[in-house]
Amino acid sequence: MSLALACRGISKRYAASGTSPLTVLRDVDLTLHFGRLSVLMGPSGSGKTTLMRIASCIAAPDAGEVTVMGRTVAALSPKERARLRARHFGFAFQEPRLFDALTAIENVLVGLAISGHVGADATRRAEQALAMTDIVDRATSYPRELSGGQKQRVALARALAGERGILFCDEPTASLDAAAARDIAALLRRLVESHGCAALIVSHDRRFLSVAHEGFSLQDGRLAALDTEGAGA
Repeated sequence: MSLALACRGISKRYAASGTSPLTVLRDVDLTLHFGRLSVLMGPSGSGKTTLMRIASCIAAPDAGEVTVMGRTVAALSPKERARLRARHFGFAFQEPRLFDALTAIENVLVGLAISGHVGADATRRAEQALAMTDIVDRATSYPRELSGGQKQRVALARALAGERGILFCDEPTASLDAAAARDIAALLRRLVESHGCAALIVSHDRRFLSVAHEGFSLQDGRLAALDTEGAGA
């Protein structure tokens, strides 16, 4: 397996007014590999989103080191970190965050423009991304014309367009019904395996354990492995 990203010895504390600092992460190690889907679970307030923000170079740890494809993030300038995120990272959230005035393909093109792809090449990449997420037939539809599951497929296409190698998803099925949530979970597994990207899914949805290659639980600031049904596939 090829290593995409590594978090080593990550610790994070937050100051709380009138009380001792709150330790959210305690010496956490997490690795992501290309072609593997990892799911991170844990109760609300356990630090899942904080760990994802640190792994995706949005926030900095108080201690520990993050490396992305062999590059030490702490050694990069803010502009270099921003370029790293734009070029290599894709993000999807609980709410698809689509622009209502833009069609599906135009929403994907916005994401491509951020990473420097424009013109005919960007259109080709957007069409490919929509095909990857099985929503290319709705390329000219507006968000108001799409179901919740279809909107999330567009959001995933936007996250993956431009051949971004590492995907971060924060509760991507939380606002979907059971059938749509199952479809999105299965789709993420297929995308990771067929396109060789690495994915970290932060979720309360235990359906992801049936499709994940690795599962982790975060509680009291510490990370523990979870059994997954998809690990041996």
